[in-house]
Amino acid sequence: MKHKKELSKKRAGFRLNMMAGFREIPQVSIPVIPKKRTKFPGTKDDYWYELDITGNDNVTACVYEFGIDSVFPPHFHLDSCEQFIPITKGAIWEVITEEKECLIEFPNSCHFKKGEKHAIVNKSGKRVEFIVMWKPKMNGWEAEFLNKKQ
Repeated sequence: MKHKKELSKKRAGFRLNMMAGFREIPQVSIPVIPKKRTKFPGTKDDYWYELDITGNDNVTACVYEFGIDSVFPPHFHLDSCEQFIPITKGAIWEVITEEKECLIEFPNSCHFKKGEKHAIVNKSGKRVEFIVMWKPKMNGWEAEFLNKKQ
């Protein structure tokens, strides 16, 4: 059992790095999350917009819309934890980290610790929306991308 667990962990880490093209990790910073539905930079068919969490000034939030078969590339947030909460019934997504690969289905959510490398793959066969929250609050949106060419 121990060997199976270790093999699964190695596979997940290799897959995450393979998705990243085995590249260095540059900083990606978007100074402002748009207030209106806008295409997410560098994606084929993903959209996002800011979500105002009134009364909580220590959270950054947005609605993120994954296109069909969309892949949000490997990345991590240095200074914030991240929470994905599906708002589309029937949403199914795959999470890949250095530790594991797993499928998650609506209404469950997933959480990433500060610095945890991760990627998300839409496995729903349709467009799906999520509320994404980061704590503590970010100025705009910041992440270290594993596959972005400099």
